[in-house]
Amino acid sequence: MYQRESGTGVYEQIVALCRQAGFSPRIAQEAREVPTIIGLVAAGLGIAFVPASLSSINVNGVTYRPLREKAARSAMWLVLRAAELSPQEAAFAELTKTVQFRVNGASLADRNKSR
Repeated sequence: MYQRESGTGVYEQIVALCRQAGFSPRIAQEAREVPTIIGLVAAGLGIAFVPASLSSINVNGVTYRPLREKAARSAMWLVLRAAELSPQEAAFAELTKTVQFRVNGASLADRNKSR
């Protein structure tokens, strides 16, 4: 499990999803980094929730399964300075308005439609 102190809200999100599914998770180990969490799963210490983008990390004995629950989505934010942006920053910010993000070859819009 992610550390609650990481401040990302993922810990609370996962606990809430488990409770909505009718159980409380029994947290055996916490870690800061997702590769460490995946390694703990490979060592047989349980299961974990990880971002879909990390399902390409191939570890013997680990299988990834997508979640269908719409509440299992996490928002990503682009953080910009309040002051005037450099030309590169402005171009990147504009690009994020039009780009279609992809995870494991599928667009996020396509992945969300299939769930």
